[in-house]
Amino acid sequence: MKYIFCILLTYIYILTASGQDKYLKPSELNSETGILKDYYIGLFPLLYKDFSDKPSARYTLIPSFSSEFAFSVEEKANHFFINSNHLSTSYWYSKNKSKVKVKHASTEITKDFYNRILTLFNIALKQTRQPEEKTMGFDGETSYLSAVVDGHIINAETWSPDQTSHMGLLVEICKKLYLIGLGKSTSQTEVSKEIDQLLIELQK
Repeated sequence: MKYIFCILLTYIYILTASGQDKYLKPSELNSETGILKDYYIGLFPLLYKDFSDKPSARYTLIPSFSSEFAFSVEEKANHFFINSNHLSTSYWYSKNKSKVKVKHASTEITKDFYNRILTLFNIALKQTRQPEEKTMGFDGETSYLSAVVDGHIINAETWSPDQTSHMGLLVEICKKLYLIGLGKSTSQTEVSKEIDQLLIELQK
């Protein structure tokens, strides 16, 4: 299975050489076939358990060699939450996928923080564009972002961006948001500052 996975990585992660770190690119999930299509069909209903079908902001990380995780930012009765889900083991590597379990956690956040997250996702997703140049990618991790923007769900992705690039900073913020959903010791105030700074960069 590991050998097959490495071969798939060689042929499937086709990304921009110069532009991938500045913008998200449109998600290619709907175009997947074969083993990967079956993988996603099984993965997402499990990983998104109890998430809204119309996300205010949703993030998914699929690493090459560890378990998948996701979060969804949602409003319920004028309260605001980051709901974080992760799998008990890697869905890709599991030999008995029916035994893979989803683990859920949720943290209430302030309305101001909620709005900041939505603004970040909206701007990043509106800037989504097809790459001009393409190259091969190996291993790494794929991030998927989704949100309802102007009444429609936009899905986009990025693959292992440089950590100091726009998309690298976006991914790092999303990982911190996931940890907040888990109830880990990540400061909402500090992440808010990081979001504000990235918003400035994205809008230049």
